[in-house]
Amino acid sequence: MKVSVLVPVYNSEDTIYNCIRSIMKQTYQDFEIIVANDGSTDLTESRLEKYKKHFANKLHVYHCDHQGVAATRNTLLKYATGDYIMFVDADDMISENILEVMVNKLEHYQSDVVICGNDFNGVFGLKNTVEKEMIPSRREVMKYLLKDTKIRNFSWGKLYRRSIWEGIYFPLGELFEDVSTVHKVLIKSKKTVIIPDILCHYNVQSKGSITHSLRTEILPYMIQSFESQARNILEFDPTLEKEVKRMLTRNKLIALLSLVRHMDFDGKVLHAIMKKENIQLTVNKN
Repeated sequence: MKVSVLVPVYNSEDTIYNCIRSIMKQTYQDFEIIVANDGSTDLTESRLEKYKKHFANKLHVYHCDHQGVAATRNTLLKYATGDYIMFVDADDMISENILEVMVNKLEHYQSDVVICGNDFNGVFGLKNTVEKEMIPSRREVMKYLLKDTKIRNFSWGKLYRRSIWEGIYFPLGELFEDVSTVHKVLIKSKKTVIIPDILCHYNVQSKGSITHSLRTEILPYMIQSFESQARNILEFDPTLEKEVKRMLTRNKLIALLSLVRHMDFDGKVLHAIMKKENIQLTVNKN
């Protein structure tokens, strides 16, 4: 079965080659790499054109006007032709057996999603994984996602059945588009498998990583995305209210610590972080 490996790119001249090279070294060979360049202003475009000639049998490159990462991810979904899809960020790398391992697991269990473990390049010893293979219920999947353990909010680190993304798109203009989207796919997934193998290597030190520097001006958008996620998860399962509130509190603390780190206590940003969340659920009793 063919896998479409989807790579959104913006000003990634220093990292894109290592990313593409890690994909090209796969032991599983039925795949394509689709790269969408979001109007980069550095040498990314010229380097991609060079790599496209070198990896002509696998690499497909699309150059777009700068619209943001959400629009870029939607473009990638549009051009994907594989039975399965996997996102890889332009500053990250993947293990050479990730496709082989995850395709085998997805087909063995006839699941919609397979999630692997990851480590964090630049942070010694920091990993996110499980001790053994798991097939959690959808409610358990949401609990893990809300705790940000075992399952991360990122679109990467997961192999998806292509059909499960039908009707789901990343919201345009959002900076934390993964937070607003990945949970929708996992709610839709009839079976999700989590494996302990650490196969994704997240470059937490990259300047292109939004988690590298939670700048003051983006913190309100972070809170809005998590509140949107909270509403959708509560609509799916109202009994997760306690877990949802804990998630919102944790992310507000993260935002406040970021303000302290930058010594920037912007009044409007503080208000956006500290305002009481309006997470309401209307339950249809009919």
